[in-house]
Amino acid sequence: MVPWKIISSAQSLLSFMSALAIFLAPIASIMAADYWVVKKKHIDIPSLYRRHGRYRYKAGINWRAAVAFLVSVTPNLPGMAHAVNSQLDIGSGGYIYDFNYIWGFTVGFVLYSALSYVWPARATLIDATIHDETKFVDGVECYNDGTETPLELVNGGRMDEKMANEEDRATFSKKYSA
Repeated sequence: MVPWKIISSAQSLLSFMSALAIFLAPIASIMAADYWVVKKKHIDIPSLYRRHGRYRYKAGINWRAAVAFLVSVTPNLPGMAHAVNSQLDIGSGGYIYDFNYIWGFTVGFVLYSALSYVWPARATLIDATIHDETKFVDGVECYNDGTETPLELVNGGRMDEKMANEEDRATFSKKYSA
């Protein structure tokens, strides 16, 4: 389907928008449920941008989201097919399509929340939002800009028990404070 055919008539525009809603409603509901219900608005923001961060799940797929998406999209597909080609006989399969956004959003939200409650992804659940890479090492605030680890080498050794004197701690603090 090309853009100039989508807007050529009101019917084709409505068919396109309804077909788009079939997929966008479950995506929006899964994201909303994950943020507000499952994670209780506590996320690790830097981990969102890491290739192998805590939100990678297994092989990059959150199976709870995939199941919720498929279950909320599948009943709408016959109605979408009938909207594109009205000659198809789909029986009573088109009734859900008439309220596809409500169906997709509600089923996606409830199912994802339930699956995450029964089988939680514990590695993604945290007690407070993490805004940046600031770490506290021996009471010293260290900011990780992504190029070095917070425990960067100072004076030939890591900041740990070996760096017990205040001079080494002050050097570390000046170099790695935000």
